Amino acid sequence: MKINTKIRYGMRAMIDIAKSDNPGGVLQKDIAVNQNISVKYLDSIIASLKTKGLITTSKGKGSGYRLTRPAEQISALD
Repeated sequence: MKINTKIRYGMRAMIDIAKSDNPGGVLQKDIAVNQNISVKYLDSIIASLKTKGLITTSKGKGSGYRLTRPAEQISALD
């Protein structure tokens, strides 16, 4: 089974978010640096993940992205 680049990077971004223990979430620029993805390309990936209901934006100053449910409840098919 072939997985395209956008899906592969999306999975990497989700793993990066899941590994974070920061209640404020992970900043997009941090995900881009950690996963070696351009911020512009990551914008479209983040938008897709938000549309699918897999991630959400934390509220407040310095807010980042966090999973909408525990990582154990999210599968690769999601």
